[in-house]
Amino acid sequence: METLFPTVEHKYCVKHIYNNFKVNHRDMELKSVLWRCAGTTSARKFERRMDHLKSLDEEAWKYLADIEPAQWTRSHFSSRALTDCLVNNLSESFNSMTVNARDNPILSMLEWIRVRLMTRLYTKKIGIEKYGGKLCPSIQDKLEKLKLESKSFCAMSFGRFVYEVDNERERHVMDLVGRTCTCRVWDLTGIPYKHGVTAIFVNREKPEDYTHP
Repeated sequence: METLFPTVEHKYCVKHIYNNFKVNHRDMELKSVLWRCAGTTSARKFERRMDHLKSLDEEAWKYLADIEPAQWTRSHFSSRALTDCLVNNLSESFNSMTVNARDNPILSMLEWIRVRLMTRLYTKKIGIEKYGGKLCPSIQDKLEKLKLESKSFCAMSFGRFVYEVDNERERHVMDLVGRTCTCRVWDLTGIPYKHGVTAIFVNREKPEDYTHP
């Protein structure tokens, strides 16, 4: 992979990491800490949670510390790929779809997959032609939920497009021009997170206009 695709980001499925991890570390608290380490978007929180893991079980900490953080925790993902996925459910779903074709000769199997994908793409095309939204439906649904979650935050401007967004539990700095937030969720996904939605509303604009194409 490194030879043929030197610029491609290579990430591990955290579910598979855990399946290997639990062979020697079955404690449910360790499982919880592992997933919290993987899910955090802040490098500082990642280090704190890894320190907590070390205090619980140094061998478990060593196992995870040997894995490059950029390959399994959101806190070290780059913003280039615009995905915060931690598991490879997409490929697992594809694998399960092809179960019935795997025993066929290679060309027959590939033809089965081609026809199945062609049919699926056409069905999706027909469906999306009836949809009038600016964003695809799943992203619009996420944005609607974020709009509700943003109601607990308030935003204070200290520049035309720069805001400090906070509630009783957290505070972040939002740059609408750069489309970044110190929580890094917007950077990782291309979708304004609840902090971004708060700032966008205060700026009297629509979150849909700030979602990555």
